[in-house]
Amino acid sequence: MPEQVAEEIANNAIDHVASLTMSLLTFDAQPHAVDDPRCTSIYSEVRKFTYYATRGVLFEGDSVHEYMISLIPLYQSVCGGDAAVDGISEDADPETPLGLVICAGLARDRIARGEAVSAVELAVLSDLSDRQVRQLIRDGEIAARGGKISAKTAHRFLMTRKVPGF
Repeated sequence: MPEQVAEEIANNAIDHVASLTMSLLTFDAQPHAVDDPRCTSIYSEVRKFTYYATRGVLFEGDSVHEYMISLIPLYQSVCGGDAAVDGISEDADPETPLGLVICAGLARDRIARGEAVSAVELAVLSDLSDRQVRQLIRDGEIAARGGKISAKTAHRFLMTRKVPGF
């Protein structure tokens, strides 16, 4: 999955840049094709962050903060908006592959730092919909206060669901 998400995002970014470039050139200009999107830095960064988001695996020397800094320009160009390191998960659309990865990665990081997460953040980590998580909260199966689930409760829930990295 990390490789597929990374390749899709890299291809989308390459196509986006190519279309912008072609609009600025003369009609007879020939674009240079990227032979393998897996050779791009976009592919590498998205793949590494997707491993963290889905499995909790950080590569040696990498930090979540560094991933986010590298993904902000990509997220802004692909999804639009004024994304920032703090609060990007509120802007990231979990319906898009890149938004889902960003939301899951930041949720995982928040739990690791002992911070509470939202129903949407817990949902992306647990492979449930936010509606299902909210129902579990209403049914009392997940304790929440003010719409937030404590890191301890989220960690326990994700462990029970056998989510990798918990």
